Amino acid sequence: MSRSFYFADSICLVNQGKIEAYGKPHEVMEPKLLTDVYRSPIRVERQNDRLYIYTY
Repeated sequence: MSRSFYFADSICLVNQGKIEAYGKPHEVMEPKLLTDVYRSPIRVERQNDRLYIYTY
């Protein structure tokens, strides 16, 4: 997931065939949204224009 932040102008997050979010990576890579879609706690940190995604 985190690599998409660096290379994509926009990303689409799909959950069971339904588009949950579409937009710029920093808009879509939100902890609550990712946690809901992947059904696992996800923490997102942004440092110096870098995105770090942690799962539990």
